[in-house]
Amino acid sequence: MRIFVDDQLSVVGAHGQDGEWALRVLAEDRDALGTLTDVWRRAGLTHTVESVVDCGDISCPTRFGLTEAQHHTLMTAFNEGYYSVPRKTNINELANRFGISHQATSQRLRRGHERLVQNTLLECSTMEFPF
Repeated sequence: MRIFVDDQLSVVGAHGQDGEWALRVLAEDRDALGTLTDVWRRAGLTHTVESVVDCGDISCPTRFGLTEAQHHTLMTAFNEGYYSVPRKTNINELANRFGISHQATSQRLRRGHERLVQNTLLECSTMEFPF
């Protein structure tokens, strides 16, 4: 655990089950994360890095697990007033703007919403994605 202090790493979430641990770690840079995994490997600890997200680029389309198409669709829908009350645009107008069917637009929105909720709000209880 000394490596966390020395490299200014923060454990922002931890989940243990059946002798295995899943950690969500916040690192100032990738080098600190690399140091952590090197120390664990030398100590004989097995580990898997599920994902690394660069929080520095807030506009990154894949930041929350979105595809670029989902990101573009959600951002355009927001900017065009799809989420306003009352709405300033509808699904058909968005579909026309993208040159795709309203069903395809609806699917992009729903899948994008699903990814956002899953990757930002939900706390799953499986070892694969415990936080």
